[in-house]
Amino acid sequence: MLDTKKLNNFFLRSSNSGKNSSLGLLSEWTSIVKVDRQTSKDKGNTLILPSISPGLIKGSDILESLLTSFKASAGFWEDLQYDINKKPPFINDSNEIELSLHCNLWNRSKVSVLLEAPLALRSYNDNLPSLGYFQKLEINAHFTHLIEEPLEISFIKTHFNEFLSSLIISQLEFQYPLVFSNLTRKRFFWQEKDIGPVSYALTDSSSLLPTLVTLMNNDTTATTAYQLLECRSNRFDPICFKILQ
Repeated sequence: MLDTKKLNNFFLRSSNSGKNSSLGLLSEWTSIVKVDRQTSKDKGNTLILPSISPGLIKGSDILESLLTSFKASAGFWEDLQYDINKKPPFINDSNEIELSLHCNLWNRSKVSVLLEAPLALRSYNDNLPSLGYFQKLEINAHFTHLIEEPLEISFIKTHFNEFLSSLIISQLEFQYPLVFSNLTRKRFFWQEKDIGPVSYALTDSSSLLPTLVTLMNNDTTATTAYQLLECRSNRFDPICFKILQ
């Protein structure tokens, strides 16, 4: 079942240097998330995974000259364990930049072994999580230039970086940690070889695997917001949200 959800709107303003510095560029950002839920029953306990068949991030009304910057953003997504080069970013017929994210952390085999098979063994237990797949994030940006001076492309890049970093930190990391939380994904990568032995040691089966993944998914200490509040940047590498260079 495809579930569509509209996220909060963002409004940004930047000023040009000079006598009209109080004016400049205004932008409005709207985002829509599409998630493919594997069951129509809403138990309030769904593990949202990256799509096995990657979806798209769309940036509407963004100039073609930004495409090079999107292609150069691979380092940011690689740190999140995604590959954007399997299908490089391009501009479609609707004048939208399409960015396809291929997840290097989850694949069909891993989902089957760690989640689908154990959940099938205990399908009678309504307390276990259901599964969903993050299919698409659509971003629409509307820019208003308030002065006659030429608009520098750096202003648009700055607005995009501020918007997407704010969206990830304030909403996406909390709602879809296994997709967008850098630390949640790294913790799973670090521990995925250990959760199998733990489950078998405690239950002599794989039945605890979905529960262990859920614990990582629900741990809000892995969010950027928590790390900033706790001043733990000395323990983890800081995340660079300068996505478009």
